Amino acid sequence: MYGVDGLCTGAADGERTERQRVSVAASSASSVTFPVIPLREGEFKIRVVVVSTRGRDKVEKILNVVPEGITVEKSISVAIDPTNERRRRTRSVRGDRYQDSLDPAAKVQVIAVNTRLPPDAVPDTKHCSVSVIGDKLGPSVHTTLNNLEDLIAMPRGCGEQNMMLMAPTLYTLDYLKKKGDSNETVEEKAYKYLRTGYERQLTYRQKDGSFSAFRHRPSSVWLTAFVMRVFCRARSYLSIDPTVVQSGMQWLASKQLADGSFEELKPIMHRSMLGGVQGKLPMTAFVLLTFYECFDATSEDMLRNTTTRAETFLSQRVYETHEAYIAALVAYALSLTGGRASRDALDALEYKMHHNIEMSTIYTGREGTALDVEGSSYALLAYLKHGKIESSNQVVNWLNMQRTASGSFQSTQDTVVALQALSEYALQTRDPHLDLMCNITLSNQRDFKKSIRVRRDNAAILQQLDLADVTGKMYVSASGFGSGLLSVKLKYNMVVAPEVLCRFNITVSTDVHQPMKQRKDRNLDFPPGLLENLGLELDRRRRSASWSQGIMSLSRSRNWQPGGRVPSPLHLDSRHRVGSSSGDSKTEDRPENLRRGRSKLTYDLEVCTRYLEHGDSNMAVVDVGLFSGFDPIKEDLEKLREDKIIDKHEVLDNHVVLYFEKITSLQSICVKFRIERNYVVNNVQAAAVKVYDYYNPMHSCSQLYAPASTSPLLKVICEGEQCQCAEDGCPVKEPFANLHRANNSAARRLLWNITCNEYDFVWRGRVLENKQKNGFRSITFRVSKVIKEGAESSDDMHGYDREIVSRDYCKEADLLRGHDYYLFGHDREPFENSNGTVSYRYHMDRRTKIFWDSSRNPDHRKLGGIFQWLSSGFMRQQECVS
Repeated sequence: MYGVDGLCTGAADGERTERQRVSVAASSASSVTFPVIPLREGEFKIRVVVVSTRGRDKVEKILNVVPEGITVEKSISVAIDPTNERRRRTRSVRGDRYQDSLDPAAKVQVIAVNTRLPPDAVPDTKHCSVSVIGDKLGPSVHTTLNNLEDLIAMPRGCGEQNMMLMAPTLYTLDYLKKKGDSNETVEEKAYKYLRTGYERQLTYRQKDGSFSAFRHRPSSVWLTAFVMRVFCRARSYLSIDPTVVQSGMQWLASKQLADGSFEELKPIMHRSMLGGVQGKLPMTAFVLLTFYECFDATSEDMLRNTTTRAETFLSQRVYETHEAYIAALVAYALSLTGGRASRDALDALEYKMHHNIEMSTIYTGREGTALDVEGSSYALLAYLKHGKIESSNQVVNWLNMQRTASGSFQSTQDTVVALQALSEYALQTRDPHLDLMCNITLSNQRDFKKSIRVRRDNAAILQQLDLADVTGKMYVSASGFGSGLLSVKLKYNMVVAPEVLCRFNITVSTDVHQPMKQRKDRNLDFPPGLLENLGLELDRRRRSASWSQGIMSLSRSRNWQPGGRVPSPLHLDSRHRVGSSSGDSKTEDRPENLRRGRSKLTYDLEVCTRYLEHGDSNMAVVDVGLFSGFDPIKEDLEKLREDKIIDKHEVLDNHVVLYFEKITSLQSICVKFRIERNYVVNNVQAAAVKVYDYYNPMHSCSQLYAPASTSPLLKVICEGEQCQCAEDGCPVKEPFANLHRANNSAARRLLWNITCNEYDFVWRGRVLENKQKNGFRSITFRVSKVIKEGAESSDDMHGYDREIVSRDYCKEADLLRGHDYYLFGHDREPFENSNGTVSYRYHMDRRTKIFWDSSRNPDHRKLGGIFQWLSSGFMRQQECVS
């Protein structure tokens, strides 16, 4: 195998490792192991060459190394409007992670973005990017037509989610053509997405023309109306089978009730939109929008009668709802009819909308959920129909604050409706002049300065900068004319679940799969005396056994006699249950073992979840991350679907996505399936399980699970140079070797130079705790003396505790509790706690120097006096002033 930069393989980059000989018999297979230890995240090309007397061959594979923990993405979106064309009333606005100050007279806007991470962030996982676009539809114009898969980072495994291939593309293409910015390349990409989405969607079509979320589920009025609406609009760009539209609309018309309303036949995936007991009102408005869109694609008489009855139903009930979302949906539906009912619906909507005068925003809900985005977008469409531009501006101000860096929102429906509304807004409110200059600076890099200029000719181009080593604050100073959108994306990993609005309970358990447990035997509790009489070794911590397991194990011994000893004793768990050894990771899973009937290492994985709010969730997704090197046994997943425990499953890269029509609050839903090891990965890190409501993903919940502490999956295997390579990011073994060779006076000068010129801080203190978790070692260090100040002052340090982190495989970082050390280190980025206070966490790496201040230290006799001088005399000599 050839060495790769960033991986410890026992060979330098591009050089060959030591050769391994292997004999392979005819019609057989054999395996050879090359241990690989990653030093950083990223994709690495692994190249293995095989040479024999008859020829040679090579194989190249990509190794994807991801950091520990749960990935977190934060998006900050701020409207750029230096001349205040949108009439913002407050000159200074403070958001969750930013402050926006405006000076319209000087035509200058300054946006300060806080990029500090929380204390539990995994070291070296921070990625930050900033982008600016001048088009009012925002980054979604770029993302939709260049990389649609990145628009929403959510699964698309049901009939509604699949529409994300069609709907955003359709509204974006419609917008660009009406604006006159479309071209042949853009249209070719758009048609491809539209065609693919259309063909996929037909797989969810029923024989009667309706559509269902999953192929084995009943038809849905809501989903059929949504699909028909998109199909009818797509006819301008795509050849849509008229029979598909005709049959779908006829099926919808047949579901109209006697009072003119529509109601979902089965429990709806998107329950939130129904507004409790008033489900008929929003459903009728939703379906009515489809009839308007498809008016010229269906029998005119049928549509006119159905539409009139639905309009009448809505017109008589515009003041009945107390929910802003429903009022917005009804107001938009009736705005397409005109007349008195339309004006009444708008009045009812304005009464229910929420206003924030300081932020100059209007919205349907205070929480900023996907439903709030969807409702506010319907309100924007209604305002635009009535020509209320000022109110529209304030809704757009709020919507822009909810965007992700890709231009999308939280889920599918809110993104689809928001893009439709924002495209209509952009067409009605074009900027006559556009010339913006955005200057970007960083608080931690005085020499850093980048500029982005937005003009009419590049307004639809997303201009992005990826920033390295950004800490503290980022400043964006915008000047000029027109408006645009600034987006900052902050991405990092955390070793604990970051959610504070979790609405699901999650429990995860995993254990080595025991094949005999699948037999239909009764699990019997055996008294200890009986087990001892049978000659079984009893582990007092484990106290149960399966009858067949015990008998079969005993029967393997031909010479067994009652009261005698079994040659291969059983090891029992805390409930007298038979266990098994996990085996040697060096020999498991090899082809020769599989031929002998030995199975791959297999685990049982069980996830249980329950909804914590009252009632049921919307359609829910359980995203199960897997241990590295493991794959699910697909037969188990198919069985879960056949037994109707899950609605659908998808196997993606190193995780399994499970779909549920709902998760109830009454009892937990549990799924259990096996995972088997196909690649041997040692020192396996924790994997994450995430549960979320598809239409309210901001209330997601995550839970990490890891192998047991005694599992062979946690072994670290390396040899010779590989171990040295892996510890390249660790403190060195003899950091002060050069002091040994110098006399006392020279050693002091060397130590003075190290302290003053090579390190930010030097402390003396005591180790209070030393814990390992999720691949890291965390040390609590109480500072007793600050020899040299770093970013934190001596007053803030003396007598206080600081957390110091290293990789868990760093031997020299395994400091002893209760012992004193001198620590030479470098300042790191400060962290921001949940209460807004700033704290520091320090890292031990290859640049860190540690001196153990103990008589047990072999170097203490020679160097102890020099470090004592550093602790006392150094302070009297005016520290680092030469």
